[in-house]
Amino acid sequence: MSSPPEALRVEARLELTEADFRYALASMPERRFGGASASAFAALVVIAMGTMQGFDAAIWLTLAFVVVLLVFANRTSTRLQARRFFNEIDPGRRSTSYVFTPSSVEITTKNSHARQDYEALQRYVLTPHTLLLYSSNSIAQIIPLRAFAPDDRERVVAWVKAGVKPSPRLPSALLRTLVVWLGLLGVFMALWWLFAR
Repeated sequence: MSSPPEALRVEARLELTEADFRYALASMPERRFGGASASAFAALVVIAMGTMQGFDAAIWLTLAFVVVLLVFANRTSTRLQARRFFNEIDPGRRSTSYVFTPSSVEITTKNSHARQDYEALQRYVLTPHTLLLYSSNSIAQIIPLRAFAPDDRERVVAWVKAGVKPSPRLPSALLRTLVVWLGLLGVFMALWWLFAR
């Protein structure tokens, strides 16, 4: 079986860096949604307290402090987790090669080789730095876009967009999380109202 023509094949090789993991974690919808929902929940709780007790300087300062604290905690946890993932990979195994064709992607490291058809992927996430290919709701392959020349990058993205079936904007796990957060907020507000009387 002959290999596909060059026009139907894009190859790239790079050494993964800590920044690649940081960009990937920051672009994962589940992490962004988790951070945003925690900030929104904290803000709603403080606003509810202000509505019931009156908005004064202490309430507004509390709201600002909580939001800043949550944003700082989210960014710090992303950096720490990226550093941990990067350090867990042996330096000899950080070199990764990618082969994209119109129907599949192959990812090879020193000790592993995986081939995945686009139609078998659950979804993809594209950011200016990273392409994430989800083989399940929680497992994603990290493809740093810096590995490709601009023309090759456009071809890879076009193949992925054409081959990966559309998925919901929010995965079902995130929708369940949203429902739980709203339920907890409703219970908190009801209890607050009962005890504040």
